[in-house]
Amino acid sequence: MAAASSYPLKRREALRRAYFGFLKGRAGNIETEQPEAYSAFLAKAAEERREIEANRIYKPKLKERLLSGFDHEESHLERLREYFHELTLEEWLDMNSEL
Repeated sequence: MAAASSYPLKRREALRRAYFGFLKGRAGNIETEQPEAYSAFLAKAAEERREIEANRIYKPKLKERLLSGFDHEESHLERLREYFHELTLEEWLDMNSEL
């Protein structure tokens, strides 16, 4: 399968939305099926956020941007993907080649 970046922009965006929908579904499954692991994941994310908040080197505007990005749903799902070793976009596309 071709890399996601080789698709036209509209197609890339549609595939990206579908992929994040997949991750969102996986998050729900993990939360239900592995509540302790999911709680540990949330605790780790909360600690990472506190580290950003507590960082004295970051200027207020930078800190605001970092926290805004951190709080974005796609960032949450990317952290979940990494923590639980879920499929990357490329792996997901390979498994769903009919898309």
